[in-house]
Amino acid sequence: MFFLNKIVLILNFIAALLLLGSYLSPSCNPQYLWPISLLGLGYVALLAANVVFIIYWLIQAKLYLFISLGAIIFGFGHTGKYVQISGRQKNATDTTLKIISFNIQNFDELHRGNNPYPDFFSFIEKEQPDILCMQEYNPWVGMTEETSTFDELKKAFGKPFHFASKGKKSTNIIIASKYKIIKQKGIAFSKEKTTNGAMWADIVIKQDTVRVINVHFQSFLLNKVKVNIDDQDKAIESSKGIVRSLKRGFQLRKPQVDSIVKEIEASPYPVILCGDFNDTPMSYTYGLLSDNLKDAFVECGSGVGSTYEGDYPSFRIDYILHHPKIRSYSYKRGNTYGSDHRTIQAELKLH
Repeated sequence: MFFLNKIVLILNFIAALLLLGSYLSPSCNPQYLWPISLLGLGYVALLAANVVFIIYWLIQAKLYLFISLGAIIFGFGHTGKYVQISGRQKNATDTTLKIISFNIQNFDELHRGNNPYPDFFSFIEKEQPDILCMQEYNPWVGMTEETSTFDELKKAFGKPFHFASKGKKSTNIIIASKYKIIKQKGIAFSKEKTTNGAMWADIVIKQDTVRVINVHFQSFLLNKVKVNIDDQDKAIESSKGIVRSLKRGFQLRKPQVDSIVKEIEASPYPVILCGDFNDTPMSYTYGLLSDNLKDAFVECGSGVGSTYEGDYPSFRIDYILHHPKIRSYSYKRGNTYGSDHRTIQAELKLH
């Protein structure tokens, strides 16, 4: 037992140090310190591992439990970015703005012989958002010559209906609004043809104007990595491929995030930032963007915040952030409607 405890103690120290290292991820530039970003990505797993060590030492009544307990307490504030106990609901007298954000994955389920998107349009018709931000939106997939997903969206959204997209020929990032859009701008992250990019729209809401920014940052593209665990050499190569993809994702997002920070700083109006960050709350991406903005999930969410439902572990990578003077209520995660993301929504009070 003594020998086993010695091994466990060494592993415990390693797990605690890695957890402490993950706390540095939001402030570390991934261009130079991308391994720290890996620790941030593994925060939940590292947290769980340290909880297991606490239980192990607790059963044995050993004070070694304070190794992991201390590491968890030191960064306890980060847990609220992943799980919230109870959400703040608006008062009956409050006038709020309902906003929904969703990466719809190009209506891709239609290619696989399944069409869940009428349910999505029914959801929009029922919820009647004031502002809808969508990423990977395709107005033509799976529709007949007489109609398109844009027609279905417009019908479900109802009147009044105002619409803006990243560009005249690029509709993969859109903002729909019940209020007038007075100005808009598309932002390309690269010259390559990609669904990644951003846009903003200045929207007049009664006596106020807000700038709504919709973003879709670089993904890890892990679905392009061929995973083979049957052969040892191929398994090692697969592991290297995953690490390369993670490193590439961290580093490509960095300048994209920096460009959006500049847009936020240049805005003459309070900012509402929505979209698919393709990064977790323990990341440089989230750390920089949430530095001067509030996170609707942290402010008024409840339960687990994960929004990604793809092949890899579930993460919270979709966000609604807003100016500190804006107050958020009633954050909700919705269904996937055939996408690999969930819808997210919140109600915002401008005053």
